[in-house]
Amino acid sequence: VAATAPPTIATNQTSTVAATAPPTAADVPVTSSPTTQSVSNTCVFCEGGIPDLMLTVPTGQTCGAVKEISADNVNGSAICNIIQIEETVCCPKLIANPCTFCEDGIPDEDSMPESAGGATCGEVKALTIKESAGSVICSILQQPESSCCPPPPPPPDNPCLFCEGGMPDPGFSFVVDGTEKTCAELKSLVGNEG
Repeated sequence: VAATAPPTIATNQTSTVAATAPPTAADVPVTSSPTTQSVSNTCVFCEGGIPDLMLTVPTGQTCGAVKEISADNVNGSAICNIIQIEETVCCPKLIANPCTFCEDGIPDEDSMPESAGGATCGEVKALTIKESAGSVICSILQQPESSCCPPPPPPPDNPCLFCEGGMPDPGFSFVVDGTEKTCAELKSLVGNEG
């Protein structure tokens, strides 16, 4: 079989162009980023900053990794819209009057009470700050409070009374067991004794 030259296409009878095979992946130069977007066209993600870059989103990636991925996508694209859903985790909008949960702390954040629907006490607390106080969702999230943050013990039945009629000078200080105390400090210590 004799080899033949590739066909040529005549154009304006002044030049010819040789038809060749299309380029393959090996012919395409590799760059550090598959897409290069102008900054103004880059997918916007947590524009005001990310408080915790190592926080993990439900997909298993960190907020920092999601931010990097967003830079390779076009703002307004379907992928960008999906990425921006993670902003609720990575950079939640601050609420003026947020829902509260266990304001005095949680003894065991890993505890998983039945009323929390499979979430830990710590996870429920993280969700509450994203909701407004008094909202229906806030009320639902606060249901496991009695299990996650039991109330403080009641005051003693017979507290020791100190200066029951009032203190003329609460700032007056004296030494007790080698430590200087004011009348007000002593009253708060004695008031907690039964």
